[in-house]
Amino acid sequence: MAAAAEATWKLRLQPVRGGWIELAYATPMLDCSRAATMLDWVPRHAGPQVWRDGVNGMRAGAGTSNPVLCARTARQVAAAVVERGSIGRRIPP
Repeated sequence: MAAAAEATWKLRLQPVRGGWIELAYATPMLDCSRAATMLDWVPRHAGPQVWRDGVNGMRAGAGTSNPVLCARTARQVAAAVVERGSIGRRIPP
């Protein structure tokens, strides 16, 4: 899957390099059993549903009023790249 993501990224068909796919597979799963045992905690939402909702939100271009999650037009993204450089080269303010 990472090779396909890398190839389609190089063809500019999608915005994710193959390394991000590898990173996702290398990320450990969270075990909530200790929180459940010690704190009587139970999750409000199932993990797979949260993941699906997140992907669907990205596909729909959904955003919030939060500056990090706000929806952006292609013009706004291009202006940010021209003004501050690509994401990989930006220095936080």
